[in-house]
Parts: sequence; C-alpha cells; structure tokens
Amino acid sequence: RMLRKPSREWDGYMKRLRLIKKKSNREVLCTKCWMILNYEQRSKHSSKYPQHKEDILTSSQFASESQFYQIASSNGKVFEKE
Repeated sequence: RMLRKPSREWDGYMKRLRLIKKKSNREVLCTKCWMILNYEQRSKHSSKYPQHKEDILTSSQFASESQFYQIASSNGKVFEKE
C-alpha cells in the first residue's frame, strides 16, 4: 500500500507521529507490514511473525516527518502528487 503526499492519509500519519513522540510508552513501526504497533500489539506481532524482528523500528527511528518520509520512500510506500 502506498501513501500519497500530501493527502489526508499522510496527515493522519503525521498526527499520529506527533502523539507518539509525547508518549512514554512509545510505539514501533514494522516496515514489513507497514503497521504502527503499540506495546501489546508488538508482542503479539513478534510472536506471530518472528521473521519481522529486523524490520521493527523504534519511534526514535521514525517519529519525525523527515525520518518517516525517508523510511516510507526507501520502502516504496510513498509518492508525491504533482
């Protein structure tokens, strides 16, 4: 699934990233599934998909717009409207 920038979906991700930075129990991003997971979801996800361990990023690696954009772009998940 690809994200369009700018779009409501992109804005939704940016809003969620701002909230993640404020939390003490930070969330993670699985770049294999392209899902943002909380602590409980991460545990279940790791049990179900142990092969995704290397694809899990902490919020410090993706919580700014520039970091998220770079990760999304390098994973073929974003394209920009012209």
